[in-house]
Amino acid sequence: MVNIVPQCETISCYLDGKILLGKIEEVYVPNLEILTINPNARTPALEVELKVLDDGREILEAVGRAGAKPMQLEVRASIKNNYGEMVQASWKCRGKPVGDISQLLFMPTTFSLNAVFYEYIIDDEEKYYIDIFNGIQRIDGVDK
Repeated sequence: MVNIVPQCETISCYLDGKILLGKIEEVYVPNLEILTINPNARTPALEVELKVLDDGREILEAVGRAGAKPMQLEVRASIKNNYGEMVQASWKCRGKPVGDISQLLFMPTTFSLNAVFYEYIIDDEEKYYIDIFNGIQRIDGVDK
């Protein structure tokens, strides 16, 4: 997994459509670069982890609202592209929480999802789109 926070100028996280308050300390997303190098490589685990310097009451409430349904986490950020220009990026995933959710009451809060859907868009261009249930995998907009 890769922590995207160091490359972000601004960052905001949304859990099931509601913005999460608190300072976003770390956001780990899957490292999928192997898929751009070797198109026959197996897709790495789509695990996403969020660390917030706040108690996790908001996250715990969202987990309770979701029940057994998958949750959606979206991260929106301003980052520098390869040319040093500021562009918008978004990471979206949908999946089930992993681990002991009672730990969400302690600071800092770490929340993990085992995703079945993952999308990364940078500067309005699709970098990765993986939907495990529907058997869809696109890398740089190309269907694999």
